[in-house]
Amino acid sequence: MRYALLSLFVVFLIGCAQPPSDVTVAQIEPSAADSSGNIVAEVDNSDSGDSKPIDVSASSFEFEGFGPGKSHTGTFDEISGTLIYSDGVVVGASGVIQAASVNTGIGGLDKHLKNDDFFDVENFPEIRFASSSLADGVMSGDLTFHGVTNEVSFPVEVTANSVTADFLLDTTPFGMKHTGVNKDVRISFTFVSS
Repeated sequence: MRYALLSLFVVFLIGCAQPPSDVTVAQIEPSAADSSGNIVAEVDNSDSGDSKPIDVSASSFEFEGFGPGKSHTGTFDEISGTLIYSDGVVVGASGVIQAASVNTGIGGLDKHLKNDDFFDVENFPEIRFASSSLADGVMSGDLTFHGVTNEVSFPVEVTANSVTADFLLDTTPFGMKHTGVNKDVRISFTFVSS
């Protein structure tokens, strides 16, 4: 009992690490996809022109989770994706992450993130995103994560061959349990086409 009270006091004293207040929170809406992530309402990409695979060596993806008194950053070692072009301009993006390739540099944490408290990689091996629109610096599309598909919208910066984003994602609509951690995860990435 003494140890439990001391732990609670330490958590109260240190506090929970909080996501930065100056980072935009992604907007989340129910998707036009079924529970398996299959798109019900097809996105019209007939004017997209072409797509180019991302250059994994030039691209980056990072997430940051927040818990009592600290935060942890990580990435995934197995990522693939494409940038979609129309008339030489980036108009969309898609990507697939193998959830079991999570890498925080801390073996015990990686193992914990793979279990059913977090990514549940045995049941949900992939995290998928497919954009449906890109306008006025905001990309929208279907994110399938933890077996749930929702439409997310977040700010991006676009160049001739890249898309960069930095936003907070509320994981509650994706069925995460949030035991001892903040519901918001910071996502930052730069996808560069090859």
